[in-house]
Amino acid sequence: DTHMAKQSLDKKVLDAMTEDEIRSRLRDHVMAKVADATCLHYATVRRFMKGQGPFCGTTLKALERYLSR
Repeated sequence: DTHMAKQSLDKKVLDAMTEDEIRSRLRDHVMAKVADATCLHYATVRRFMKGQGPFCGTTLKALERYLSR
């Protein structure tokens, strides 16, 4: 049912954290451990924390998944 799929997609979009929210929640985390746990390169995590984007959706999703575990 396409209506249900659209509702599910809308909920995912609404639940997505902003870059600033992710950055704020990661502030006290060790970047090397975040990089290791997310399979992102350390330099990517460091650039993200410094706000030196832009960042692709897969990077943001990986960081969101890390925070939700």
